[in-house]
Amino acid sequence: MFALDYRKNECNSLSEYNNDNTILIEYYKEVGKHPLLSKEEEIELGKKAFNGDKKALDKLITCNLRLVISIAIKYIGKGMPLMDLIQEGNIGLIESAKKFNPAMNCRFATYATYLIKQLIIRALDNKSKTIRIPIHISIIYNNYKKIVDHYKKIYEEEPTIEEVSKIINPISKSKVRQKMSKRLHKILSEDSPEVIAEIKRQEKKNTEQLAEIIKLSSEPLSFDMNLTSDSDLKIGDTIADTDCYREYLDNEEIKDLMSTLTDEEKNIINWRYGLKNTKKCTLEEVSQKLGYSKERIRQKENLAIEKLKIKQQCM
Repeated sequence: MFALDYRKNECNSLSEYNNDNTILIEYYKEVGKHPLLSKEEEIELGKKAFNGDKKALDKLITCNLRLVISIAIKYIGKGMPLMDLIQEGNIGLIESAKKFNPAMNCRFATYATYLIKQLIIRALDNKSKTIRIPIHISIIYNNYKKIVDHYKKIYEEEPTIEEVSKIINPISKSKVRQKMSKRLHKILSEDSPEVIAEIKRQEKKNTEQLAEIIKLSSEPLSFDMNLTSDSDLKIGDTIADTDCYREYLDNEEIKDLMSTLTDEEKNIINWRYGLKNTKKCTLEEVSQKLGYSKERIRQKENLAIEKLKIKQQCM
């Protein structure tokens, strides 16, 4: 999946993004000498590395260097040379290899990808700009740009901030209805005036917050600057505590965490904790859905939670 073609013409096509073509091409050739690992080889090396075998750790890293290249290439043209992006990603690869435990029942590439991307994005934010933008704001702004580019390709025009805001942070009518019904102590429909008014209010708030992020991300000012001369509040603080985008980022983090689980484990966690717009279920209810005993569901739930804890150590 992550293999690269090391033929000369492809190396030359990529080298235009880096001033030192020779170093980059030689690096590709060197990385290409290390074969991809089979699942069985990966498990064996992972177990040895997890137990402190340095040679196994080194091999696990070198055989996955092309994974870093495949990820780093996606960030070409964003302000850093490709070789620098690869170096930052390699740090994430090394840290992932040190913490990888085959007992998590996931491939190493899946486990390592999150940290590799995270360190590359942090490097871009820290080194490619004259100011440092907080990572959570950068993620929102980058998503905004991706949506705008995709929209322009399809419709040949730029979307409004309101349209992008609804994509980035969709509002659930059913959730709004439930909250409004509870707050007003009466049963409301999704089309009731109270629910429609609340949805419009939230959409307006989300749009204003996205507009502020776009403005601050585009202007040459520091997020560490004080909001006013007589206040200790920083500009970045006005964005950091917004509820709607905190929920958006949490959803992204949950998605990354859940990638380590099997489909059955994902269902158990979703049902037990009410994720993905599902109702929280008891062990009895989940056992009826899957046909296992309550004790077996509890065991599967505990195993899934342990996997999530291990994955979170790299986040």
